[in-house]
Amino acid sequence: MLSNHNLKNKVAVITGEVSGLGRATAFRLVSEGANVCLVDVNLDHVNKVKKQIMEAGGKALAKKCDINSSEDIKEGMMEAHDLWGHMEK
Repeated sequence: MLSNHNLKNKVAVITGEVSGLGRATAFRLVSEGANVCLVDVNLDHVNKVKKQIMEAGGKALAKKCDINSSEDIKEGMMEAHDLWGHMEK
């Protein structure tokens, strides 16, 4: 894991299948200090990765979300905002 924390208190959204590259990306971002919002239509997959991230000391939110639905996206972003505070434009 990296120790420079360039992304401390930033929120990263990982969309789509959170396995392979998505999972690796989530762990890399967490290692740099980011909180990650994991979104996919398959909640079981994102919950597994969320659990792994949290067991490693990171912060993650798992959300069922269809990225083709503006309502799902809005709901997910509001939940991340409620959990971690500010959102930058």
